[in-house]
Amino acid sequence: MMSEEIRIYVAGLAVYNNGKLHGVWINANQDFDDIQDQINVMLAVSSEGFV
Repeated sequence: MMSEEIRIYVAGLAVYNNGKLHGVWINANQDFDDIQDQINVMLAVSSEGFV
């Protein structure tokens, strides 16, 4: 049985370009603002900052 949850992986490109992978899996079945909040948190804790 397949899951009804749709997830996306969001990663910071600045970190990736420096040879590291930093990102989060986010449930895409949420409001846009909730997804954006999770992306902002992921970027805020990134060692490379915002891209």
